Amino acid sequence: MILLCLALLFAAFYAVSASIPARFAENYGYSTIDISLVFIPLGIGALVSTLTVGRMMDWNYRRHAQRLGLSVEKGAKSKQHDMLLFPIEQARLEVVLPFLFLGAALTAAYGWCVQKKVNVAGPIVLLFFQGYTLVTGFQSLSVLIVDLNRTSAATATAANNLVRCLLGAGASAVVNPLTEAVGYGWTCTIAALLWLGFTPLLLLLMKYGQHWRRKKAERTKAKNRGRMKDIGADQNNSKFTGDIQITREVQDNEKTVLSEEAQTQAPRDEASTTQDLENQVDNNGHYLPDTEHAIKPSIPEKEDQVS
Repeated sequence: MILLCLALLFAAFYAVSASIPARFAENYGYSTIDISLVFIPLGIGALVSTLTVGRMMDWNYRRHAQRLGLSVEKGAKSKQHDMLLFPIEQARLEVVLPFLFLGAALTAAYGWCVQKKVNVAGPIVLLFFQGYTLVTGFQSLSVLIVDLNRTSAATATAANNLVRCLLGAGASAVVNPLTEAVGYGWTCTIAALLWLGFTPLLLLLMKYGQHWRRKKAERTKAKNRGRMKDIGADQNNSKFTGDIQITREVQDNEKTVLSEEAQTQAPRDEASTTQDLENQVDNNGHYLPDTEHAIKPSIPEKEDQVS
């Protein structure tokens, strides 16, 4: 919304700038040097705008901050306010909207003055005020874009440059053919009407912008909570799976240890059996009878011996 309005504003500025050489050469018979001097009032108006619009925006920002009971400090102690609690759209657009309406009226008046070939002083003065109003609107909207995208200001600025340069290039290419078709007065009037046609979008933004931002923040917060729950569930599942894996590894390790002990015990038993057999052989190589199970010789009793 803001990008579109800002791009149309920039396109109108470039349409006026690109049409100056052809219009003043045809309607006033100016040479190249004379035409170059015509750009001076437009540039001076833009310069004055850069020196004053910042002060106006700061003043209006402080006014809203004081109304909300927020402190505004300068220097290193200054702190950024929470934009969810601050009507930044209202603070910025209250400054820019009057200049947008005034700039549209001046653009249409400038076109008709050049087409009717009025005294050159008229278009020159209108060019000064056009430069002031157009650049004021452009700077104010650019600041608002950055205010609404503080965490991604570079991305917002890049998008702003892309859109406004595309429309500015298109306006520069169309302005002279359109002038030949419908006249310069109607060309500037069409540009002003397009400009004014999108201005109600800024009015809606000024009224409902803070509410929309709060709703968006609530949706984002709820979405993040859902993601955190999903992450927690995944972590619990991973922990349970890890416990099972650890249990399986412990069981496998126990089986391995038992298997190694069994393999170690088998050679020991074999060695013990061999040693026992060696102990049962005498010096002549004859096996000795098992003393435990050997047959004891019978000894005659005394009565048998007497008889």
